[in-house]
Amino acid sequence: MQDYYLKFNSEQEMWTTLLNLDLARIITDDTGKEHAIAKTNLDIVGTIYKPTGNMITTTSPVGIFEYPETAPIDGFHANIRADLTDDQVAGLPIIPQPNNPARVWA
Repeated sequence: MQDYYLKFNSEQEMWTTLLNLDLARIITDDTGKEHAIAKTNLDIVGTIYKPTGNMITTTSPVGIFEYPETAPIDGFHANIRADLTDDQVAGLPIIPQPNNPARVWA
């Protein structure tokens, strides 16, 4: 098994890509609604937020709170752990392993 770090433009693009590469399939639930599900280990991270370096101060009835401001990083992120074919690897928007990943496999 190998880990792949992926960056798509959107969640829809992620599911379309996974379906096209036979890494996901469509199922129908009891109500007749269709859903895509992964056929491999998939960790959907989604939008990642990064601190901007600014602090935000808010006041509430219980006190004043300060916390870091964050901004979204471009892209929709996911991780796959699988044995992929060369064609599947070539079809995925793989990015280098992050230095400080937002999530890791247990």
